[in-house]
Amino acid sequence: MKKLHSMAKYLRMAKAYLCRDLPTHMVFFVTARCNAQCGHCFYRLKIKQAAPAEELSLNEIGMITRELPGLVQMSLTGGEPFLREDLGMIMRHFYTNAKTRFFTISTNGSLPEAVDKVLREILPLTPEAFYRISISFDDIGERHDQRRMIPGLTEKVGKTVAIVNRLKTEYPQLTSSMVTTMDRDNQADLKAILAYLRSTFPVDDWGVGLIRGNPYEPAKKNVDLRYYREFQETIDEPHRSSSWISRQIAKVIRYEYPLKIRILEEKKQIVPCVAGRRMIVLRENGDVDACETLDSFLGISSSMGNVKEHGYSLKALLSSDKARSVRDFIRQGTCYCTYECALHCSVFYNPSELLKLLFRRTRGRSLCRTTSR
Repeated sequence: MKKLHSMAKYLRMAKAYLCRDLPTHMVFFVTARCNAQCGHCFYRLKIKQAAPAEELSLNEIGMITRELPGLVQMSLTGGEPFLREDLGMIMRHFYTNAKTRFFTISTNGSLPEAVDKVLREILPLTPEAFYRISISFDDIGERHDQRRMIPGLTEKVGKTVAIVNRLKTEYPQLTSSMVTTMDRDNQADLKAILAYLRSTFPVDDWGVGLIRGNPYEPAKKNVDLRYYREFQETIDEPHRSSSWISRQIAKVIRYEYPLKIRILEEKKQIVPCVAGRRMIVLRENGDVDACETLDSFLGISSSMGNVKEHGYSLKALLSSDKARSVRDFIRQGTCYCTYECALHCSVFYNPSELLKLLFRRTRGRSLCRTTSR
């Protein structure tokens, strides 16, 4: 029976991959509320104006999920997602109605008690789902606390990692990761930051993202790609995680490092972007975008519409002329960015790039033959 369940899960994933009329990956800003004040954040102005009354309710989210079958992957972000007390039930709606099986929750790690509560609530209810807790960490010790303007944040992150690791012993489908956003102020210290994270926090994988969009402090976007190139050249090694999925995610991230450098240097899409087709962004108020960063590229709103105006049907919204025009603009290759979620999907849905990824060798190993260590 267990094998039949697994087979059914993979058949659903294969169908989602082959079926092109609906997205298979959603980035959901569950709230704009946040307890941090990050200078590199492109959502800071929305955060300053955040109000719970403007957020999609649990009932509205339920209606959206019933109109979105085959949504394989979901990334929950904000704001700080764990400020929503109903976060667990939000994920359950997607698990039950949209058949979502891969969840990533991006967090600053400052709310260990909330993390514990949500995971203990949702994990027993969603046995087929894979969960990845992705914790942002941008500098060493107190410097990180000061960047995010949360006193004692490093200690709180340690508690969050410990909670996730304890739960992993009972729920092996749970993994943890850390991501550092590279900007002007920490770019010269990337190697030291990574060494610090590896020695301090026992997580499954690490990654570095480039500052993007229109940050609250624009000067932080003045980065030197030399530092990013030097960093990515030193991290190409088999990953230590015991989780097979985490090891594959880590390899995808490493595969994309040189792609991001080329995108910024050549100022064009290196892989045809599938944002708006295979991946969409749902904002906390119901607005739907093809991409997190298209607004900043254009200098004007690129919203495809609000799901409330389409009877909570994303399929209806994505069929609108406005949505088609946004997708056509992206398909023409006029815009470019290093937005990781869009790049993941673009690589995955490009047969040529996917084959290169699968058979890429990492210190003598093909990605499809990696063993844990």
